[in-house]
Amino acid sequence: MSAEQLTLENLTVLNLIACGSFGKVYLVKDQAGTIYAMKQLSKQKIIMMRQVDHVRQEIEILRQVKSNYIAKMYSCFQDDKYVYMVFEFIPGGELFFHLRRYEQFPVEVARFYLAEISTALGYCHDQLGVLYRDLKPENVLLDKKGHVKLTDFGFAKQCRELTFTPLGTPEYMAPELIRQTGHHKSADWWSFGILAYELLCGHAPFMHDDLNVLYQKILKGQFVFPPNIDPDAQDLITKLLNTDRDKRFGANVQTGTKDIKAHPFFNGVNWNWIEKKLVKPPIVPEIKSGEDLDFWKNAAEEFVADEDEIQEMVEQGGFGEIPADGGKALFAWV
Repeated sequence: MSAEQLTLENLTVLNLIACGSFGKVYLVKDQAGTIYAMKQLSKQKIIMMRQVDHVRQEIEILRQVKSNYIAKMYSCFQDDKYVYMVFEFIPGGELFFHLRRYEQFPVEVARFYLAEISTALGYCHDQLGVLYRDLKPENVLLDKKGHVKLTDFGFAKQCRELTFTPLGTPEYMAPELIRQTGHHKSADWWSFGILAYELLCGHAPFMHDDLNVLYQKILKGQFVFPPNIDPDAQDLITKLLNTDRDKRFGANVQTGTKDIKAHPFFNGVNWNWIEKKLVKPPIVPEIKSGEDLDFWKNAAEEFVADEDEIQEMVEQGGFGEIPADGGKALFAWV
């Protein structure tokens, strides 16, 4: 079945994969038996949270993607209540899930994932001109062979100049996003440094329950490494977590990705093999069938939308109503 033919009428819902702020992700099957992941986004919540432009940007970016390191979107469509996005199903679950099982990765395991993730980020920056802005273990998925797939482009933006909207997950946000002094691709490399630290150490370098305290820690940029962390890894992470946006490793617009890949931490990495996914992954998920959700068991329980609270906000604010045409004009780009 061609991508143009993927609609609600010819897709069968098999199971719930995950829940998120604007909707749910379902495991679905077409009439030929091909399995997909279908993202169902509530128009009311999108409008209420003023996220129409972000959803539009996400869909426009994903339509351009031609990389085996990014989850492929096959189709998108809408009805009166929802926007639907149909993706390839990635059965290996989130890198976050696997990291929690191991607590922290040995340096060779971390090096593999960081090599693949840097390739995905490099594609976004150099081929698409896109700032990703939400790199974290939850947005890195493993396919059935154990290779990386980047997902969730809800905060992504096609931009060649500085941009100023503070977006992202707090623990991974670069100082310039907190200061709102303008950010570019180097903000993604900051998040890459946070992720590298977390993979090797088992936790983020900056943590606190109080958001203001967390932001102050990030702005100061002071952190320590646990004992026995690889010296080259320490050097790479320290250079990535430079609080000066323009002096940060990877900040050079023309050579940022190449600079990252040339760091001694990646010595011995065959980048041609990485690009073609020829390097054997250290973790290969044991997938029982095409419909196996074993590596997604907790995802559907991580977020429970408070429908009553949402409805109350809509009624009080008045800006969350779906237009009379079901939002067809507002979401005409779907």
